[in-house]
Amino acid sequence: GAGTSSSAGVTSVATSGSVNGLTLSGGTITSTGTITLGGSVVINNGNWSGTDLSVANGGTGSSSAAGARTNLGVVNDTGTPAILSNGSTPSLNSGITAAEVRSLIGAGTSSSSGVTSIATSTGLSGGTITSTGTLTNTDRGSSQSIFKNVAVSGQSTVVADNNNDTLTLVASGGMTITTNASTDTITFNPNDNNDNFYLNGISKSGNTLTYSVLGAANQAYTFGSNAFNSTTIATNNNQLTNGAGYITSSSLPTVG
Repeated sequence: GAGTSSSAGVTSVATSGSVNGLTLSGGTITSTGTITLGGSVVINNGNWSGTDLSVANGGTGSSSAAGARTNLGVVNDTGTPAILSNGSTPSLNSGITAAEVRSLIGAGTSSSSGVTSIATSTGLSGGTITSTGTLTNTDRGSSQSIFKNVAVSGQSTVVADNNNDTLTLVASGGMTITTNASTDTITFNPNDNNDNFYLNGISKSGNTLTYSVLGAANQAYTFGSNAFNSTTIATNNNQLTNGAGYITSSSLPTVG
């Protein structure tokens, strides 16, 4: 026989207390009962242990800030938040200010917003544009009242090939052409020379008329003695013209 023993072992369990936010309740259980575990776990540097949680599992994979930045791909050696800055250290989670942006791009320190409107004038239409709009060129070269063709009767027409084409004037026959850029003028000077051959004077001596021709010898014509001082002028033409009409030799009657 096994006999009998008076030893009863553990006769009761106390269920009370709190550790790291976890609570145990249920009172002192001597035979049967319910133990309740409740509360929220609080983890801090004092009660934490274990390996670093990897980036794939939502951690940084490192126990140091520098290692965490490297693992997360944040390039910053100073520990300062890697946001746009003008050189001063901004507060964590704060955005860059307008003044910092202007300083960074060299736009000065003014608080003005720069160009706020554009007003159109001669050659452009669209009114005053304050945000978005359309500028229209209303004075295009193809719409202006300008001369593009230079024509001379019986000659080919000179046409401008492009907006910067040049019309050249050439002088000949003793003429000279001068320009004045300051007054925007062109001067044509028809100088005389021995190639013109034009009549420039008539002189009379007795019954002789002398015609002076530039560039050629003078031409003299002598008339009869009564040519300039008589009412009778000898002629062998078959027709004379007067204010009353024509008289021809064939129309004169025959005198017997």
